[in-house]
Amino acid sequence: MVLGSEDVGKVRMGPLTVRSIQFLRDLKEAFGTSFKIVPAVGGADGELLLSCYGTGYTNVNRAVA
Repeated sequence: MVLGSEDVGKVRMGPLTVRSIQFLRDLKEAFGTSFKIVPAVGGADGELLLSCYGTGYTNVNRAVA
Protein backbone atom coordinates (compact mmCIF):
# COMPACT_ATOMS: atom_id res chain seq x y z
CA MET A 1 0.00 0.00 0.00
CA VAL A 2 2.71 2.46 0.97
CA LEU A 3 4.97 1.64 -1.97
CA GLY A 4 2.10 1.38 -4.46
CA SER A 5 0.84 3.88 -6.98
CA GLU A 6 0.15 7.46 -5.96
CA ASP A 7 -3.50 6.93 -5.08
CA VAL A 8 -5.39 6.04 -1.92
CA GLY A 9 -4.95 2.56 -0.52
CA LYS A 10 -7.33 1.25 2.14
CA VAL A 11 -7.31 -1.72 4.50
CA ARG A 12 -9.76 -2.88 7.19
CA MET A 13 -8.10 -4.17 10.35
CA GLY A 14 -8.99 -5.31 13.82
CA PRO A 15 -7.80 -3.51 16.94
CA LEU A 16 -4.25 -2.16 16.71
CA THR A 17 -1.59 -3.72 18.92
CA VAL A 18 1.51 -2.05 20.30
CA ARG A 19 3.56 -3.70 17.53
CA SER A 20 1.27 -2.58 14.72
CA ILE A 21 1.32 1.00 16.03
CA GLN A 22 5.13 0.92 16.07
CA PHE A 23 5.10 -0.49 12.53
CA LEU A 24 2.97 2.45 11.35
CA ARG A 25 5.40 4.84 13.05
CA ASP A 26 8.33 3.14 11.28
CA LEU A 27 6.55 3.48 7.92
CA LYS A 28 6.04 7.18 8.54
CA GLU A 29 9.71 7.64 9.43
CA ALA A 30 11.01 5.65 6.45
CA PHE A 31 8.61 6.79 3.70
CA GLY A 32 6.98 9.93 5.09
CA THR A 33 3.54 8.37 4.72
CA SER A 34 0.97 8.75 7.45
CA PHE A 35 -2.27 6.83 7.80
CA LYS A 36 -5.76 8.10 8.39
CA ILE A 37 -7.41 5.82 10.95
CA VAL A 38 -11.20 5.82 11.39
CA PRO A 39 -13.66 3.30 12.84
CA ALA A 40 -14.97 0.93 10.15
CA VAL A 41 -18.61 1.51 9.25
CA GLY A 42 -20.72 -1.62 9.58
CA GLY A 43 -17.86 -3.66 10.97
CA ALA A 44 -17.41 -5.56 14.19
CA ASP A 45 -16.44 -3.80 17.39
CA GLY A 46 -12.89 -2.51 17.25
CA GLU A 47 -12.52 -2.74 13.45
CA LEU A 48 -10.64 0.17 11.91
CA LEU A 49 -10.27 1.49 8.37
CA LEU A 50 -6.73 2.63 7.56
CA SER A 51 -6.02 4.64 4.43
CA CYS A 52 -2.90 6.30 3.00
CA TYR A 53 -1.46 7.69 -0.22
CA GLY A 54 1.12 5.54 -1.97
CA THR A 55 4.60 6.89 -2.61
CA GLY A 56 4.68 5.82 -6.26
CA TYR A 57 7.85 3.75 -5.84
CA THR A 58 9.16 2.18 -9.03
CA ASN A 59 11.92 -0.40 -9.28
CA VAL A 60 14.61 1.15 -11.50
CA ASN A 61 16.41 -2.21 -11.75
CA ARG A 62 13.46 -3.90 -13.41
CA ALA A 63 14.19 -4.66 -17.05
CA VAL A 64 12.02 -2.69 -19.45
CA ALA A 65 10.22 -5.09 -21.78
